[in-house]
Amino acid sequence: MSEKRMVLALARVLRYIDPSAEEIAFLQSLPGPELTLSAGDIFPRSHDRDDLYLLLDGWAVNAAISADGAERIHSVHLPGDMVGMANLVLDAPSDAIYALTAVQLKQLSCSVLREMFERFHRLAAVTMLIAQEERALKHEWNLLHTATATSRFAGFLYRINERVNHLNEIAGFDRTIPLTQKQIAEAVGVTPAYINRLIQTFRANDLIKYQRSQLQVLDHESLGSLSALHEWRVEKPKWLPAPT
Repeated sequence: MSEKRMVLALARVLRYIDPSAEEIAFLQSLPGPELTLSAGDIFPRSHDRDDLYLLLDGWAVNAAISADGAERIHSVHLPGDMVGMANLVLDAPSDAIYALTAVQLKQLSCSVLREMFERFHRLAAVTMLIAQEERALKHEWNLLHTATATSRFAGFLYRINERVNHLNEIAGFDRTIPLTQKQIAEAVGVTPAYINRLIQTFRANDLIKYQRSQLQVLDHESLGSLSALHEWRVEKPKWLPAPT
């Protein structure tokens, strides 16, 4: 794994702790195949329903598929995400996970979590903290669905761009957000025609650039103001134990 790929893989962990050499070595040697998928590919599943995926590079999404085939994107994944955690408590996957762009990932067994809890207590704690962060984001998003479409669109872009900026700072990750108008509409909960009008408005106000399904945020702070989101940041917890 290249140095840049390793930094991207550690991106979520680095927001909570400064990992020790032993913790980094464990994460570098996680067992499981490294896979490359093309845009649109569904993440593969083994016979073990408890598959996890460490996203090493690229973009992916979780999407709920209704009985009539309609799709609703509810999570966007970036490098460093451990994808599939929510399915660990279910007897069958509740949604589909697929690549938005070409991606590199490591397919893992949940036995990795067992080893974390047995040997690397800080990493196990951080994994649970990340799950709580995801829960907080989903709760925030559910609350935001009572707001205007403009606020929802602004909030959606604001939270994604927070993570993109972090990846750009630590590893030079491309700040372009690769979402089609249809995908944005699914995530925000409006029609593609309505999201097209919002995109035109945001472009006219120099909030974003958008061309050929490639979006770049130009004014992050103004998006935050438009969204009416509560301002909060992840902090490195002082209560976590020292490395074992």
